[in-house]
Amino acid sequence: MRSKIIACGGLALVSSYTKNREDDFKYVRWVNTWDSQSDGWLPSKQAALENLPGISISPEMGEYLEECLVEEDVKLEVIVEGEYFTAELPNINAFVSGEQNQEVILTGHLFEQGVIDNAS
Repeated sequence: MRSKIIACGGLALVSSYTKNREDDFKYVRWVNTWDSQSDGWLPSKQAALENLPGISISPEMGEYLEECLVEEDVKLEVIVEGEYFTAELPNINAFVSGEQNQEVILTGHLFEQGVIDNAS
């Protein structure tokens, strides 16, 4: 979808998509990243060069925007302040010796937003 938007001269993507529109009508779906790479996690250098922001809005705001578009052309002003840089993502590692020759890995989200994260 990114390449099609860029080819058509689009400057951003605005999405009100959510899996359960009725229950989440007033809520904004959080998306990890809107990137040109298919791994869908950390932003890539290529995405930074494309400079195509993805903006998530609630289904309620999406319906309002669609109603406005029926009446007239709509112009959105989007200000994105961000920075791409090389850095390390810190993680915690621990190893406890046991009697069996097995390993168990436990993980949790340290850098996710909100109290509704599945690791909270």
